[in-house]
Order: sequence, then structure tokens, then C-alpha cells
Amino acid sequence: MSGKMLILLGLVASALFMYLCIDSKKDTLYAALYDENKVVPAAKVDIPMPKESVEPIKIVAETKSPSFAYVSGEKIKIAGFLSSKDKEADVIKQIDALCQESNCIKEIKFFEDVEPFTLSQETLDIISFAKKEKIEGFALFLDEGNLKVEGKLQTQAQKDAMQPLLDNFVNHHYKLNNLMLADNLTPLLKEEVIKEEIKAQTAHEELVTPSHLSRDEAAEKINNIIRANTITFDYRSSKISKESKKTLDEVIDILFGLDNVTIEVAGYTDSKGDSVYNKVLSQKRADAVGAYLVQSGIREKLIKSVGYGEENPIVDPKDIVNRRVEIHLKEGE
Repeated sequence: MSGKMLILLGLVASALFMYLCIDSKKDTLYAALYDENKVVPAAKVDIPMPKESVEPIKIVAETKSPSFAYVSGEKIKIAGFLSSKDKEADVIKQIDALCQESNCIKEIKFFEDVEPFTLSQETLDIISFAKKEKIEGFALFLDEGNLKVEGKLQTQAQKDAMQPLLDNFVNHHYKLNNLMLADNLTPLLKEEVIKEEIKAQTAHEELVTPSHLSRDEAAEKINNIIRANTITFDYRSSKISKESKKTLDEVIDILFGLDNVTIEVAGYTDSKGDSVYNKVLSQKRADAVGAYLVQSGIREKLIKSVGYGEENPIVDPKDIVNRRVEIHLKEGE
């Protein structure tokens, strides 16, 4: 066999071998190039969304003013409803510093719907001054745009130094109820206070009508009115409800006709929660009712507001029925 024939046979054998290899792998190669189950994604098309034609409704949560109370005595009592934003504020550290002694009871609660304690430093300045001057019977109540202070001043200098601290709140449109007693002041200052009391009494004297009911008869009528329409307040507040103001107006009509009586406004709570806080809250609510009586023309000198807290429950101590304000009539002093 010639050399050319051998070369030709070699080429044919190589071609046949390559064909057999490719043919045996064709299914694998085909599957790699084309998958009949493969889904080709559609082209992405941006469709413009229509613009909002109506302005979204904005819901503004109602916020409440912070409440704070400080009462001196054998045991210092501190209570307050403050904003959650006050938790990490310097005011809390300062309040804690006021309550480092063992004879201190403190109850501070934080809420999202309470405004920040913006006048905290001014409040603490009053307390610090009272502690420094050792003002006997000092107490401070701050709530719903009202500031009430109590205590016995000793000198004219104390009165003069305290006034600018109180004016800070008046300048921020707070209503001031200054009950700083003047029993031990200098004769000149006592005379000044007495003149102010006489002036206040004279302004309301014309509102007092001749007596037409005995004290006991009036007390019974007032109790019946209040039992039928309990005096209520806004939640976590000493603000008197609108319905209760109407009830108090009926009570005031009776009080105007009395002579030679003193009026005790007694505030009570149920036994739920901290007892110190309940005491302070009952005092604030009694103060609110007392202030309403004064605004309506009853002489302030005749009214004494007392917060009894959880004392004297009329039913189960935990029942909300115990959250009440009573008005007691006593013989005039």
C-alpha cells in the first residue's frame, strides 16, 4: 500500500473519531446552550405614579402640661407627671439630689403626651431658696398653668427675695396662688398683708346675701347635689370637667346665702398607685375646686382645701368611686 493511501486512511479515521465524540456529547452541549424551561425576563418599564391630589391629614396629639409637687416636713414628698423627654434631663438629677436623705419619698412618672418641663430650673430655684432659708411648712404645687406656694416667712428680706422667683412664673402667664403665711413677720409687713386681705374681702362682700338656711340644712343640700353629680376631673389632671363646673355653680348658689361658716374642700382618691402621689393629687384637686369657688365670689378666707388621699374610703378602697371631692361646712371662726 502506497504512502498516500496510508495518510488518507489516517485522516478518515481521525474524522470518524471526532464525529463519534461530538455525537455522544451533543445532548449535553444542547442543554447548555438552550433551556426550554428558561423564562426570559421582560424589559423593565417605569410607569409614573400619579401625584397625591389630597394633602395627607396631620394628626396632632394633645399634650398636657407637666405637674410637679414638693412638700416639706418630717418627710420630704416629691411627686410629678413629666415628659418622657425629661428622663435624661438635668432636672431629674437635681430632683434626685433633693431626695438623697432617708426621710424623702419620691414618685416621678413619665408620659409621652406631657410637654417637657421647661420651667424646671425656676421651680427648683424656689425650692432651693425655701430649703436654704428653712421656711417652715413650705410646699409647692405646679399644675395646668397654676403655681401655688405655702409656708411661713420670717422676714421682709425673705419676702423680697422670694418675689422675683415667683414673678418668673407670672411672666410665663402662670396664675400665682401665694399662700406664704405672715404670722411671724415684722409688724410693718403684717400690716401690709392685713390690708391686702381686707381689700380682697371688701371686693366680694356685696355678693354675700342674708342667711336663709341653717348650716346643717345647707350641708345636706350640698351633699345631695354632689352625690347626684360627682365632681370629676380630666384624666391625670386637676382640671375640673365642664359638667362638674355646673354642679359647683349649684353649690355656690347655696354658699352665697350662708353666714358665719367656713368651707372645707376635701379631696380623696382610691388606693391604686403610690400613696404619696395620691395625696398630692387629691390636694391639687381640692385646690382646684377651692380656686373655682373664689373665682365665683366666695371669700378666700372662708375656704380651706385639704387633700386626704386614700383616707376615708366610702366603698372598697380600690374602687374609683373613692375619687371624689366633698364640701364640708363648719362653724365660722
